[in-house]
Amino acid sequence: MGRIRKKLLLLMLLVSFSLIFTNQAVFAASTLSVSVSTNLISMSLLPGQFATASQTISVTTTDATGYKVKLATTGASSALVDQSDSSKTIPTFTLPSESTSIPVSSLGNGYGYSVDNGANFYPVPEPFTSPIVLFDVDSAGSNDHTLTFGVKAPIHAAAGTYSNTFNIMVIPNLDVCPENSICYYGNGDDGTGTMSNQAASSNSSITLVPSN
Repeated sequence: MGRIRKKLLLLMLLVSFSLIFTNQAVFAASTLSVSVSTNLISMSLLPGQFATASQTISVTTTDATGYKVKLATTGASSALVDQSDSSKTIPTFTLPSESTSIPVSSLGNGYGYSVDNGANFYPVPEPFTSPIVLFDVDSAGSNDHTLTFGVKAPIHAAAGTYSNTFNIMVIPNLDVCPENSICYYGNGDDGTGTMSNQAASSNSSITLVPSN
């Protein structure tokens, strides 16, 4: 890491990640594995500069329904906070009116994330809101996803180490089967079939009706 010397104003942005793997699938024979290229993203920059750093999220699944990669903040706010003075922050980007993303050419001061290798950026949601979907895959296979963070520090920003922590969740698309139930998986059908309920007593044996 660099040091602050004389009049050189150096911002050290540290964004740390913790990976949560949430496996909701209950059907046998489906697997899902996750790895990330780094759990810590850091970059140093001068005020007024724009910088980016990325990580790769690698996901492999045998589940034909695929998975979603989600992100949520865990800090007190979505802002990057100076670790020595919590009153100093760098806010997340603000979306322009009626826009769904922020092209790099339109970025103001702040920070955000990108899922298209830095072409467009999005604001980081506030904590305690629903996790945002970063990537949505609807088939089995192995995929590498690039998550990029970008920051442009205001000219007046004080030097320091600014950080926030995020949870990255990889969740199978396959619905959870309710407790004490048996669920039929449609293998990609249109989901229009109907099934009648079957009841069984505890410790008894029944023959399941064919799936419809």
